[in-house]
Amino acid sequence: MKVQRRIWFGYSITLIFFLIVTLVGNYTYKQLQIANQWVTHTHKVLGALEAITSVMKDAETGQRGYLLTSKENYLEPYNSALLNIPLKLKIIENLIDDNPQQQKEINQIKVLVDRKMAELDETIQLHRSGRAEEALKLVLTDQGKNIMDDIRVSFEEVLAVENNLLAYRSAVSNQAVDYSTWIIYGGSFFILLIAGLVAYLTSKTIGQEYIKLQTTQKSLFTTNQELVLKTTKLKQSYEEISAFELKIKKEKEKIYMATIHSAQHVTNNLLNQLMIVKHGIEETPQFDADISSMFDEMLTEAKSLMFELSSVDKIEDEKIRQSVKPI
Repeated sequence: MKVQRRIWFGYSITLIFFLIVTLVGNYTYKQLQIANQWVTHTHKVLGALEAITSVMKDAETGQRGYLLTSKENYLEPYNSALLNIPLKLKIIENLIDDNPQQQKEINQIKVLVDRKMAELDETIQLHRSGRAEEALKLVLTDQGKNIMDDIRVSFEEVLAVENNLLAYRSAVSNQAVDYSTWIIYGGSFFILLIAGLVAYLTSKTIGQEYIKLQTTQKSLFTTNQELVLKTTKLKQSYEEISAFELKIKKEKEKIYMATIHSAQHVTNNLLNQLMIVKHGIEETPQFDADISSMFDEMLTEAKSLMFELSSVDKIEDEKIRQSVKPI
């Protein structure tokens, strides 16, 4: 359980750091997306301003071509500008609605653009009505040129602000990229470092536990061998004791049987002597009947004793045969 707890603790720490790096990396990535969106926004504003400038130049070119040639087809850029300029200005207004300073500049540009388009329209209308000299004089007054110069100045101011914003937002974007890179690589390295440390400690702990287990197994094996040896010795001792007990029992039985046989022999001799004495007394004239009866009882008891001794002898022989079994 101790090893398992260490393993779980180590990998939990690794997982926590992985989650932290993931969350920080995700936050940095979102910040990078926001910065890139603002960079894209700035490029859109710059593109819209350049588009208006280009359309204004086309309108002016179309006006001059018409004044020089009196051909209506030269007014196509001018007519296209009448449609596109309001759309381009609307796009810019939508893009800079978060910047009051830029909105003020765009409002001024709208006024200047309206004045420029009015000046172009006036010269065109004068030329159409046959008053070409008046139209040319109006062009030569540089009124349109001055308006166009004012438009360019306003455009440059807006462009300067947008370029500053672009530089700032690009720096923020690059900084976010740098932070993201450092966090990803640094976090990954740190996670690998923690994981390696955890793996090393886990391996070391498992190795120590394995050595302890091997030591315990060796100790158990030695103890088991000792138990087997002691068991073998105890078995040998038991066999020796059993053999010795059997030997003693046999010796006791031999002594017992020898005693019984000796008693049988003595009793048998006594019985024979009593028989001889009885016959001798019966042949004696002075033999008393009571004495004869007494000898008869003695003979009967001697025979009974002989029978009992014989029975005991048979019983003990049977016991010995049953008790003598291999261990």
